[in-house]
Amino acid sequence: MELPNKDDGTIIGDATEVAKALEIIRSKGPSLGLELNIKKTEVIWPSCNGVKTKSGLFPVGIGRPELGVKLLGGAVSRDVGFISSLAIHRASKAVDLMRSLTRLCDP
Repeated sequence: MELPNKDDGTIIGDATEVAKALEIIRSKGPSLGLELNIKKTEVIWPSCNGVKTKSGLFPVGIGRPELGVKLLGGAVSRDVGFISSLAIHRASKAVDLMRSLTRLCDP
């Protein structure tokens, strides 16, 4: 069975269960053509119950952003500055793109 190529994935749940899921992907994935790139993997919690800081729970090198992450293109964070910055950046790109519409005969 051939699996379709997927670039991104999201696992949401209890920190211990997420760590187990990542380990399954790391150990079983290669035989299915799935490689987990830890350098591009991030974990974030909206609040901390202490479990996420447990030594050895997550692979060494996994990203742990403090302010938030982009999930499927949207901001996931409790930090207003992170969300605002992402929104302003995207709005600026949209405005630049809209300015290009004048180059079309029938925008």
